[in-house]
Amino acid sequence: MNILNNIKVLCKKHNITILDLEKLMGISQGVLYTWKNSSPNIEKVCKIAKYFNISVDYLVKHKIKENNILHIHNYNDQTIIKKYMSLTDKKYKSSIKNLIDHYANKELNQINYENELRKTINNSDNIKNIFKVVK
Repeated sequence: MNILNNIKVLCKKHNITILDLEKLMGISQGVLYTWKNSSPNIEKVCKIAKYFNISVDYLVKHKIKENNILHIHNYNDQTIIKKYMSLTDKKYKSSIKNLIDHYANKELNQINYENELRKTINNSDNIKNIFKVVK
């Protein structure tokens, strides 16, 4: 597994460049690119994993794909994801995935609702200000 590829994907997900990450981590410019062909420094790997809020194991051993990056927030999330990934019963795994998707969509709908509500409130404030000027 190439740790550099995982770091690139995570940087893209978090809208930062490799150079930005190196600066944030206090790593000399270009060092991360040397990890393509050499073993990384474990302290630096730990620092990067901590920055992305993932485990070192996840950063080093998994192939992180751009289209299914999981934002792992804490140890409990990591544990749940590991247990889900270890399931062998396809029906059970599918049911759990549907449940997760349902709650993710519900949360997304709530966020969209709140954003629309904010827009409406802002528009109504703008309308009130227009009427104040007209009076």
